[in-house]
Amino acid sequence: MIYLKRLLGVILLCAVGFGIFQHEKGVSQFEKSYQSTQNALSYFQKHNKAYQKLPILEKMSMRKHMMTTIKRLQEDGWSDETIEGAYLRYLPQDKLSQKAVNQALAQTQIIGTQTFRRLWKTELARVESQQPLYKLEQAKHLLAIFLQQDKMPQTISGQNTQTKAMLARFDDSVSPADSLWSDLATLTQTAYPNDNFSKNDKLAIQLHQFRYIISSQQAQWIRRHYKTTNDTDADALAKYLAELDNSDYTLNESARYHNKVASKLTKNGVLKPVYADNRKESNFKVLIHFHSEFILSESGDFLVATDVQKTTQNAIINSATFNYANQNNDRHVQLDVTPITYHEPHFVTKAMTANGETFVEPSLEEQKDKHNRIFSRKGKSSKQLSKAVAKAFKKRIKAYQQLLTPSTNNH
Repeated sequence: MIYLKRLLGVILLCAVGFGIFQHEKGVSQFEKSYQSTQNALSYFQKHNKAYQKLPILEKMSMRKHMMTTIKRLQEDGWSDETIEGAYLRYLPQDKLSQKAVNQALAQTQIIGTQTFRRLWKTELARVESQQPLYKLEQAKHLLAIFLQQDKMPQTISGQNTQTKAMLARFDDSVSPADSLWSDLATLTQTAYPNDNFSKNDKLAIQLHQFRYIISSQQAQWIRRHYKTTNDTDADALAKYLAELDNSDYTLNESARYHNKVASKLTKNGVLKPVYADNRKESNFKVLIHFHSEFILSESGDFLVATDVQKTTQNAIINSATFNYANQNNDRHVQLDVTPITYHEPHFVTKAMTANGETFVEPSLEEQKDKHNRIFSRKGKSSKQLSKAVAKAFKKRIKAYQQLLTPSTNNH
């Protein structure tokens, strides 16, 4: 009996020892896997008063949780400097919980939240401080972070489920005039200084197609904030523009690329125009800070290829797309025009040649020709038709501006 008790004691000790060994092994493996978090973790432990006051067991649990949180931020691409100064620094100092840490982490995943903006601006300052040799790669790295936060695929499908999921990752504060857009454009200009944006580059392809997602986000933002029951998209946009300074937007840029028409021969051998959706309409362009682009149809609809509310042939063929250039110059051609030939989503190029009909934009000469068989209408050139619709829209903006301006004839 004594021997049996001793044997059981030895077995128990071995089991406990083995358990301790396995635990220590697991801890060692965890610490090794999260070695990269040590610098940021040390910053947190040194500066967070709430953590310092935790009981020892809670502190051990929180330490492990913070390591996994820091690791997640590192995997998202943020530098330790940014994680420390823009995330860890802003965690609660009076009462700290894993729930609060998780909530703050979730905010880093939504583009445009206060937490995301702190991370973004800190990382952006790091890029801008780099020497030219390193600036290009750092700019690409930050652009990749932006795309990753929105779960941008290599190519977009145009399917509503995909687009809606991506739009859900934008905070409601991100308006068409938001500084994030100029940041994104400037970074793209830095990352692709020459004509290499059209080359077979994974990031370039993603950035090009992301222009459609941005335009979808901006169209939805306008609808959400300014569109009422009986309004068209044009009404909603006019209300928004009426609140901006006149210098913030323009209606004067050419909409030539957004007035594509196909053609076919009739039985009598006469060349006849074929309009998208069989509607004889002209489209016009509105630009905010040149980057944010809205294309509207004559009937007042936003034209966006990835529109989650209403997708038409006209919307896909003549879609708005965000501009990375600052103005209509050679850089605009390099960043926003030429890449169309190489990086367009398949569903867009497919729509351009649907039913054996190829939709093309008018040439510079054709858009001015009021007698052109394909692009002119009612004795007016494509350019004149587009300008006329834009002029009518401008009057709509002025009408809303007058409603916003207190009357001077109240006495």
